[in-house]
Amino acid sequence: MHKKDLLFQGKYRIPSARWERWDYRNPELYFVTICTKKMKPQFGEIISGSMKLNQLGQFAYDYMANMNDRKENARVINHIVMPNHVHAIIKLTNSIQHKATNHFGPLLAGSLSSLINHYKGSVTKHAKSKNLNWNGWHERFHDHIIRDVNQFDKINNYISSNPLNWQSDRYYL
Repeated sequence: MHKKDLLFQGKYRIPSARWERWDYRNPELYFVTICTKKMKPQFGEIISGSMKLNQLGQFAYDYMANMNDRKENARVINHIVMPNHVHAIIKLTNSIQHKATNHFGPLLAGSLSSLINHYKGSVTKHAKSKNLNWNGWHERFHDHIIRDVNQFDKINNYISSNPLNWQSDRYYL
């Protein structure tokens, strides 16, 4: 990346974490991790290897689970809400006429980023409307394009067993 690419309106900006040559509207399987701000536990706690969701955690879980009904271009295959993060396997089902590489600017309709932005905004709006203790989201999210059935099986198992392995999880505080 060139120095000029780090400027927006004459100011430095943080480069995108997304793959520059990829159109994030592509119909693929994506493994997504969305973290809370400063990794602060916001959604409940792990008790005896099981996630016990609080009110906000239940909303976050249900909203992701029902994404299939809200968004025509996305299918949530598996997900888990943990104390300070959310994991999901999301399948985008867009049919793209004109490919666009990832670039700085407005979110593209139907993109993974616009979907995650919608999810984060909905959870935040719910927390504020119910006066729940809410510290907010980390600015970014992590994604991984799932390339084959072996990766899918490994990630799917990781999501499902995440509460059992909480104390060895990289997000454990």
